[in-house]
Amino acid sequence: MKYTLAEWETFITDAYSSNFTLKEWCRRHQLNFNTFRGARRRLLAKGKLSFLEEKISLPMCSLDSPYAEFPMNHQQAFLVLKPIRSNLSMESMAALIWFDLNLELLPGRVFFFISRNKKQIFALKLNDPPKVVHCSTVRKRRVSMSKYPAIKPKMLTGEECIIDENGNVISDTLGFWRWAYSNIMGNSERGAFAEYLVACALGIADKTRVDWDKYDLLTPEGISVEVKTSGYIQTWDQEKLSNIVFGIRPTLGWDSETNTYSSDKIRQADVYVFCVHKHKEQETINPLDISQWDFYVLKTEILDSKAPEQKSASLASILKMGTEKCELSEIHDIILKLFDAYIYLLFSFS
Repeated sequence: MKYTLAEWETFITDAYSSNFTLKEWCRRHQLNFNTFRGARRRLLAKGKLSFLEEKISLPMCSLDSPYAEFPMNHQQAFLVLKPIRSNLSMESMAALIWFDLNLELLPGRVFFFISRNKKQIFALKLNDPPKVVHCSTVRKRRVSMSKYPAIKPKMLTGEECIIDENGNVISDTLGFWRWAYSNIMGNSERGAFAEYLVACALGIADKTRVDWDKYDLLTPEGISVEVKTSGYIQTWDQEKLSNIVFGIRPTLGWDSETNTYSSDKIRQADVYVFCVHKHKEQETINPLDISQWDFYVLKTEILDSKAPEQKSASLASILKMGTEKCELSEIHDIILKLFDAYIYLLFSFS
């Protein structure tokens, strides 16, 4: 059934005011999530949904104050003026509120943090009992002053023509993809394919993949995801099945927009999704068959706690850390439950 933009505006407003995630709200109202997101983009382009870009005028505060306070829906809200590392855990944010700001962790209070790169905003709401239960991220559009700013890739259809020096069509992008990427069993291609599967599960497969960014994917709720892949069967001659091992080493994060590296080696994402191509029979192996895959989700803070300097981890070791096997369709909900994370507030600074 097709809806008008006016109807979509009502749907989107209701979805954001509900207690459900956007994806869950769409499921309960039998609406396609990708169509929902497309309508949201069109409405924003027309200047609608102003509540998503609400500008907040902050009250005056003393120069030496570490925060600014402002009223919000009968709650106390605080903007922390000192920027934080973008990978700071929710528990560390709570400790900062308690010790550095000397503010009590009272139920109903909301705290906003700005990342050091000024591109992310984190919103934390305290519930009863006092604990951080909401964490959302808002990416601000960066205006590049570089002579050659980063090129934003466009989603291709496969029908784009490849032409020679005389303007004659010699092939198309689909032909190139078939030539270059048909071997999904190869380590590089299988890793990219697993990322695509997880992107589908998160409802973000309508965006192109960013190579070499500091994390692989970003959920609609703003949770960064690292996808790791391993399999028993390889494309080369094997005397025995490969061991399932994942790379988990801390890294210097690279920002694809600024072409700069962070100064500290850390695990860049909020959560890891481990993808195991579990099939062991070469004659029937097919990476396109999702039943031949297993998926595991683990919060980064658990990795940092139990394997802080470790560069790799076996499947057995991550199972000991507390992760459990799940279906591809369950990944998004599991991530949300791990963080109890829902979009709480979107706004931009005036």
